[in-house]
Amino acid sequence: MLDRGEIVAYFADRSILMYLATQSDAPKRLRVTEQTLTMEPYALALRRGHPDFRLAVERALSRIYRSGEIVEIFSGLFGKNFELSPALQALYQFSALPD
Repeated sequence: MLDRGEIVAYFADRSILMYLATQSDAPKRLRVTEQTLTMEPYALALRRGHPDFRLAVERALSRIYRSGEIVEIFSGLFGKNFELSPALQALYQFSALPD
């Protein structure tokens, strides 16, 4: 819709916006603002009754956040010019559980 000029702004999760911008027919015409309007938690749905699997997922995500590997993952998805906002960096730091 932005590409066709049907709307002039679109609000969503920053990660979603960055992905949509990389898929755009006119990415240079789009701008994702640095301003954070809200902080929303992320969640993964896991089946109940599998605490060992849940712990394995939490440990793996924490390791990715602590090691900085999340930056490489985002760069692979959004391009080398993608930078984590300070708010997203803080979210990953707070979400990383200690070993």
